[in-house]
Amino acid sequence: MRVTGAVAGAILIVAGYAAALFRMDDTYGLRIGDTMKKGVGGILTDVTGRTAMLSFLFAAAIGYGRLGEFSWPERFLTLFLLWGLSVLCVTDSRTKRIPNRFLLGMLAVWAAVTALYVLTDPAAGVSYGMRALAGGLAGGTVFLLCYLLSGRQVGAGDVKLVCLLGLYLTSRRIMGAIFYGTILCCAYCLVQLCRKKLGMKDGVALVPFLFMGTGIALLIL
Repeated sequence: MRVTGAVAGAILIVAGYAAALFRMDDTYGLRIGDTMKKGVGGILTDVTGRTAMLSFLFAAAIGYGRLGEFSWPERFLTLFLLWGLSVLCVTDSRTKRIPNRFLLGMLAVWAAVTALYVLTDPAAGVSYGMRALAGGLAGGTVFLLCYLLSGRQVGAGDVKLVCLLGLYLTSRRIMGAIFYGTILCCAYCLVQLCRKKLGMKDGVALVPFLFMGTGIALLIL
C-alpha cells in the first residue's frame, strides 16, 4: 500500500508537470512541440525528459520514505513544491526565466495551505508558519548577498525562488537544499570547464541544481 501510494503520487506529479509545460508552451516559448518530434529517445535525453524522470524518482522516494513523518499540510506542500520546481527547471533551462506569475501562484498556495493549517491546528500551524518564515528569510538573505556580491551574476529570479523555497522547506531544510544544490552546480561547472563546454563568463541555469538539492534535503534531513 505504501509503495502504491508513493508511485501514484509520483505519477500524478509527472502528469501535472507535463500538463503545465503544454499550457505554458506558447506563453514562454518552451518549444515542447519540437521536443515531442524527437521521439522517445530524444525526449529522454532532453531537459524535459530528464526532469520528468528526476521528478518521478524524487517524488516516489520521498513519498515512500518521508511523507509519513509530515503533517497533511506539509505533505501536500512538499509534493506541490516538487511539481513547481520541475516546471521551473524547464523554463530556466530553456529561456533563462523564472516567471513571476508562477512564483506568485506558488506563494499563494503556500499561504492558503498554511492559513488552513493554523485554523485547523493552531499550535502546530503557528509553529510551522514560524519555521517557514525563518526559512524564507534565511534563504532569501543568502541569495540576496550572492546577488549583490556576484555583480548580479545570480539572477533576481533566483533570489525570489530561494526565498520561496525557504517557506516550503522551512528553516530545517533550506540551508541543506542550498548547500547540496551549490555543490552539484560547482561540480557540473568544473566538469564542463574541463571539457571546454563552458567558459569562465558563461552562466548556467540554477533551478535544476536547486531542484536536486531540494530533493536530497527532503530525503536525508
